[in-house]
Amino acid sequence: MTQSELLAEEVKQAGRFDLGRGYSLYLPRGPRSRGDLYHHGCLSKRVNLADKAERRLLVVELLQRNLNQTRLAEVLGLSRQTLHNYRESYRLFGVERAAAWLQSEP
Repeated sequence: MTQSELLAEEVKQAGRFDLGRGYSLYLPRGPRSRGDLYHHGCLSKRVNLADKAERRLLVVELLQRNLNQTRLAEVLGLSRQTLHNYRESYRLFGVERAAAWLQSEP
């Protein structure tokens, strides 16, 4: 497949972003809206990225599957440092404590 064919296919699927390792994220209304996570073309889960806790848990889940951090950060409009912070807070506090910490943020 030539480079122009690859670019044409990417334009054809506007709103769908390849994350690597067979994962793609479909965000028809942007990075702070509802979206669909696909794995090898099959719907894996629906996510509400407007919800900070749900976005954080999705990021941690995808990072545990060794996805490309730079690409994930670009798609979600976050910095790589933010992704690292999400992963570290999950590692230190777990799901319940991370969710409680999120609730206490101003």
